[in-house]
Amino acid sequence: MTHSTFDRIAAGGGIAFTVLGLSTIVIAPAAPAVDASVGEIRRYLTDNHDRFGLSTIAMALAVLAFVLAVGYIHRRLVDTDEGTALPATFLAAGATAVTLALAGVLLQGVLAQHGVNGIDDSTLLALHRTWNIVAFMGPPLPATIALLLAGARTIQRGVFPRWLGWVAVVSALGGLVTALMNLGTSTRAPLVFDFGSFLLTCVWLTGISVHAFLTMRTDTAAAGAGKPATAVTKA
Repeated sequence: MTHSTFDRIAAGGGIAFTVLGLSTIVIAPAAPAVDASVGEIRRYLTDNHDRFGLSTIAMALAVLAFVLAVGYIHRRLVDTDEGTALPATFLAAGATAVTLALAGVLLQGVLAQHGVNGIDDSTLLALHRTWNIVAFMGPPLPATIALLLAGARTIQRGVFPRWLGWVAVVSALGGLVTALMNLGTSTRAPLVFDFGSFLLTCVWLTGISVHAFLTMRTDTAAAGAGKPATAVTKA
């Protein structure tokens, strides 16, 4: 299997997403809940104006890194597919998750730039609640489909190490429970489902990046030695 320069860049998307996504937790404290009062929201934006803005930048870069990861995973699914609709469905689900996440970043940017001054209370309240719904409740739904498809195909055919397939499936189920609870009930999902599924997604993406780099190095060495490179490495 040949690897272009772009393949190597895209393969690093998983690690980049993990680093940038987790950094947002450190950069700024957790934002007020979706049902927070307008006074609480405005105080948060005032007290954490610069940090919230920096967190917005990090999240935007994380979403772009996720695009690279989706592209690389899609290629690997296509390479090991036999003409089924699975790779296309994975790509559609991944693209939907990216679209919702980017919309969430744009709304977060508006909050970061104009949340302290220039927005009246009712607009700020509506903007904050819309951001929470789009950014935190939207992406997990299509991401669940993408994770389940990639996880199932990995377990079935060893596209990536099979343990990563199980990580993807567990992460998908946790994300689905979180999304449905947040959408359909007034009860916040337990931390083990919410943050736990995000951490598992980070493990999955990072594992794919590391496996990709190791596979590329092995294939490059094999090509240099005149040996055939393996298209899929099984675990």
